[in-house]
Amino acid sequence: MRLRCSHLDRLPAAAGRSGEISYWKRRSSQNEISSLVLNERLNYEIVRSMKKITLTLFIVLIAGNLSAQNQNYHASGLAFLQVNPDSRLTALGGAGVGLSAANGHTGPGNFLINPAVYQESIRSTVQAGHSFWLADAGIEFLGVVFPVGSWNTGISMTSANIDGFELRDHRATDEPLGEFGAHYLRAGLHASTILTPELSVGARMDFLYEKIYYEMASGGSISLGAQYRLSDDLTLGATINHLGVMSELRSESTPLPTSARIGVGITSEIPEVNIDYNILVDGGTYLGDYFFVVGGYELWYRDLLALRGGVQFLPSGFTPSLGAGIRWGNLSFDYGILLPEHQMGTPHQLSLHLRL
Repeated sequence: MRLRCSHLDRLPAAAGRSGEISYWKRRSSQNEISSLVLNERLNYEIVRSMKKITLTLFIVLIAGNLSAQNQNYHASGLAFLQVNPDSRLTALGGAGVGLSAANGHTGPGNFLINPAVYQESIRSTVQAGHSFWLADAGIEFLGVVFPVGSWNTGISMTSANIDGFELRDHRATDEPLGEFGAHYLRAGLHASTILTPELSVGARMDFLYEKIYYEMASGGSISLGAQYRLSDDLTLGATINHLGVMSELRSESTPLPTSARIGVGITSEIPEVNIDYNILVDGGTYLGDYFFVVGGYELWYRDLLALRGGVQFLPSGFTPSLGAGIRWGNLSFDYGILLPEHQMGTPHQLSLHLRL
């Protein structure tokens, strides 16, 4: 919007004192309008810039060695959804579509990668996790899974927060006007059941929310999955995650990182040394964006101590991961760490499971 105010620059000489007062009132009104327009433009630029900044940050934290300048990744908004908050899966390179009950205990975090995970006689399990991520970003997770008849059901929530962004306007000042942040939330319900002894299916519905500065948007998505058990040692899986839509944030909707995956899970044992092991491999795509392959291995000693490793193969290279877990009765603790090539930090996660 342009303010045409050239006529205010001329004060008729015959107007006298009353004309001067009227002139300055108009000038004051003009300044107020200009200030409002400037603030509105500033707010718009802040929100638009913050969407780019937060997306870039999460792109870097997801695939540590990706170039933040790769424009193809801009198609995936709400990128925190690409971070699985389960430390076990992070240590396994992010693989898990074929991770079934045959590969060990399942928890709420497993249903985020494939809602078709199914375990007979499942026990109610509570899982809490925290991700120490880049740029002082924190990702929190809380979930519970429980049986309802022949169904495995559960609820879960993931939140991501980045604070400490400086608020400035067009003036060059030493001190910022203040600080603001970007905040994201996913809250969902999931359920899975068996159609045959070999085949399980599941679905998850998520409510999504984002806030940047004072602008807010919300939306929803659905995720679908299936697992087929070829034998006691081999499980195939397929899933599509985050089919949905967001309302407009300021003037445009943030696209969801919709992904499709297939995967395989292999489990076996070395009885001579009391070791069970799992091998997982997933391949997939973020629709309209890029393809990826991820994989990992897991060694369990006497069902008490686990050692894990994995790798993510992405367009710009690969990112290795490591982790460990310990299980004592109904309580288990897991740790996972990514080892990206860049020097911005080392993301790592902690998870705690309690079987009731």
